[in-house]
Amino acid sequence: MYLGARWSETDVLAEGFERTSLEPYVAWYANEFFRIRLQGGAFKERVAGTDNRAHRAMVQFTWNFGAHRPHPYWANL
Repeated sequence: MYLGARWSETDVLAEGFERTSLEPYVAWYANEFFRIRLQGGAFKERVAGTDNRAHRAMVQFTWNFGAHRPHPYWANL
């Protein structure tokens, strides 16, 4: 299981656009082929002097499959 967070700031000076976001996440690796990630976020945007706020929640399922025998991702065989 992994915990993390992402902080970002964006400015477009010519257009008066600013965006700030904080996005914490938790990822769970069920095995070397499957991952579930939960991520949330809070955003603040300023466009031409107007403040906008938003919240977001996401769920991501990632899996790997192919024509090779199963092995841990750290093994170089």
